[in-house]
Amino acid sequence: MGNSQNVDPNNQYSLYATSVGNASYPISGSGAAEGYYRSRFGNPNAKWERAVTTNIGFDGTFLNGRMDVIVDFWNKDSQGLLFSVPQTVTNGPYAAVPTVNVGKMRNKGVDIQIITRGKIASKVGYEFTVNGGFIILPLVLVLVFIPYPFT
Repeated sequence: MGNSQNVDPNNQYSLYATSVGNASYPISGSGAAEGYYRSRFGNPNAKWERAVTTNIGFDGTFLNGRMDVIVDFWNKDSQGLLFSVPQTVTNGPYAAVPTVNVGKMRNKGVDIQIITRGKIASKVGYEFTVNGGFIILPLVLVLVFIPYPFT
């Protein structure tokens, strides 16, 4: 899965496990035989997150090389954001939930850098840099329909 957080490599599989404590059946009328229970809901439809970033910028040097101005405008569209959905008890209290693609997001921003350099007297040089950025985080779509239970 293409996500900054770790997604279980078994995310696509529905798994079962055995345990006397979690699933036992008195088949002969006394005692308990070890039974199977669902230990993971799989999601074979999960896909990598996708991101497309566009950027346009301006770099300029002014005042005979004593000042640089850099301005970048950027846009990042992310699709197929991955999220581990909450699990209801009726779907199995011991089952791990899958990671699913739930929506998309658009980030926009401007980055600015101004650098000035020069000399004090004739032998001491300086360089002064100021960085700044502005970001807009509108959520385009947060959640899509996720059917329960997963198979």
